[in-house]
Amino acid sequence: MFKFNCFCIDLTMFDSQEEIHDFLVSNHIDKYLTATNLYDAKVGNLTHGTPIHKVWVDSVTYCVTAYRTDSESKFTVEFVDYMNSLEPLEHGQGVEQLTPSENQDQIPTYTSIDDILDKINNYGMESLTESELQILQSQ
Repeated sequence: MFKFNCFCIDLTMFDSQEEIHDFLVSNHIDKYLTATNLYDAKVGNLTHGTPIHKVWVDSVTYCVTAYRTDSESKFTVEFVDYMNSLEPLEHGQGVEQLTPSENQDQIPTYTSIDDILDKINNYGMESLTESELQILQSQ
């Protein structure tokens, strides 16, 4: 059986952004995920009018890795890029589990303001590199 470091949020359980916020606070994940973004996903503001019903979130980086609409389940581009970057396991190599601090090295670095703001939304302020912080401060 597979075991992944992720969790699912069923957005159909909520009628308002405030309910989502209360849910995030009650699960101590409000500093990683925003009710605004999740509510925008729920009502379709992030997917050209297509409501998102469920999101799957990496429990180490707090990035959304996949989502479900009425008609399909999709992996995010970032998750697919990450999966495609993994090297194949070699014979006798063994598998090591990454700790959260080791996984931090796999968070990409950006140079545009929009990308940096998206990174903050996806990974949190603590994920920013020195160069990204300098770019933000220079604006």
